[in-house]
Amino acid sequence: MRPMGNDEHGTGFVGGLEELSDPATAAGLGDGRRPTRRQLLLGAGAVLAGGSAWALSRPRHRPPTAAPQPAPPSLSGRAPLWTYHGTGSYALARFDRPPTLPVFLSDSGLTGLDPATGRSRYHLDLAPGAMLVVGAEQMFRGSGVSAVPSGRIDRWDLATGQTGWSYAPPAQTPGKPVDAQPLACDGTVLYCTNEQPGNGLSGSALVAVDVPSRQVRWSLPGAPDAWLLGAATAPGGRLLCGDTQKGLTVLNTADGRRLWSAATGGYLGWQTADEQHVYLGLDTTGVQALSLADGTVSWQVAPRADQSWHYLQPLAAAGSVYLFTDDGLVTAHAADSGRQIWSATLPFRLDTRNRPLLVAGTLVVPGTADGGVVALDAATGAVRWTFRDSSPGVDVWTVSTDGRRIFAGRDAYLHALPVTG
Repeated sequence: MRPMGNDEHGTGFVGGLEELSDPATAAGLGDGRRPTRRQLLLGAGAVLAGGSAWALSRPRHRPPTAAPQPAPPSLSGRAPLWTYHGTGSYALARFDRPPTLPVFLSDSGLTGLDPATGRSRYHLDLAPGAMLVVGAEQMFRGSGVSAVPSGRIDRWDLATGQTGWSYAPPAQTPGKPVDAQPLACDGTVLYCTNEQPGNGLSGSALVAVDVPSRQVRWSLPGAPDAWLLGAATAPGGRLLCGDTQKGLTVLNTADGRRLWSAATGGYLGWQTADEQHVYLGLDTTGVQALSLADGTVSWQVAPRADQSWHYLQPLAAAGSVYLFTDDGLVTAHAADSGRQIWSATLPFRLDTRNRPLLVAGTLVVPGTADGGVVALDAATGAVRWTFRDSSPGVDVWTVSTDGRRIFAGRDAYLHALPVTG
């Protein structure tokens, strides 16, 4: 019988970044009469930095205890290596990106699992209202827009649950701590926002913090006319920043210099990149591929005649870019020209929580609760396998991988599936 684990514990930022002659200096405090970034985004219900909505409070390591093993759900289409039964509803989509280690994140906490066996390694208690950012098997937590500002960002090792690292920016005004929120991490540098409460739009800055030394590499003040909705790292030392003024700014991660900016002409719900292009999903123009070097438009895929669907965040890898629409259409395109290679229609609809992944030549697409997970041949679009379970639930599937296993979960279950075979 396959092992079954059990959980015994039951972006917002000011956009329109201003260049500095000295990028290590943040300037421009306002007069305090404008609303803070937190107030504006909380009132608008904005989703920040990939939609993170939960925080981790102090880690509390609990010793393993014997617990009754629940009966596994009926499975079809793929034999799992192990199945973990957790408490609460699995919600990996709350991270800015899927971690490469298996974790079970729910409203009752985050449990780190052993990749080979699915057994619990540690458990971290949760507090509502935070932003979670992943980078190189580590996790950063900020208080989030709906929570009381903590004034710092904390880091956890996802393999062990250990902490001990935190970043707390110095107060610009005595007695008023700076609120810090994580946006993205490339493994060694954390990109975050610092906001001085009470100083409005002009009291924010985008900051790059060296993780090993905890020293600020550079800092840029925000302009008073737009919020940064999110940031994402890109190849070649680039940082992609999308704002509420329908614009994209690309920065040099080494020193914070603005490399180029583009007016997108539509709502910038996401941005991603490969070695050649930045890919943007726009309401009116479909998907655009901009040159990562200078922002010029290389190609675009126009929307179909009906406007009842939207493009979701694409996946770019190995010389191809895979486009997804919320009505379940998948198309593969040559990354250099946009030429369509194949198309496939999934047996379910998609939404922003469904994040496909590419591993070992297989495009793994998570679907609705009853739709399961579909694996397509990345070269042809043919269906390789489909995985479903019979457990009750309503949440969508989410997937992650460590390159050897695919971790597919929803609601109370997380399954480890073999990549090949």
